[in-house]
Amino acid sequence: MPDLVWTAPADYIAAVNPAAAIALVDEIDRKLARLRDHPQSGRPGRVPGTRELIVRPSYLVAYSDGTDPIRVLRVLHSARMWP
Repeated sequence: MPDLVWTAPADYIAAVNPAAAIALVDEIDRKLARLRDHPQSGRPGRVPGTRELIVRPSYLVAYSDGTDPIRVLRVLHSARMWP
């Protein structure tokens, strides 16, 4: 069972709306916890070597594919460019 590692903080939402940030982080944590048992559950990523986990229709998490620990690379709003 792979571990999860966050590679960078995501602070923007917390600065704008702390309550929304807490709810989003809780939801992301719940969905990421499933990756420990099902690391391939996200769709293939747009960047080679990554996968993308949909958190909400407007948020996704990009993470490393096939690594232990799984590295959370980015929490991304769908309106933003990735990569």
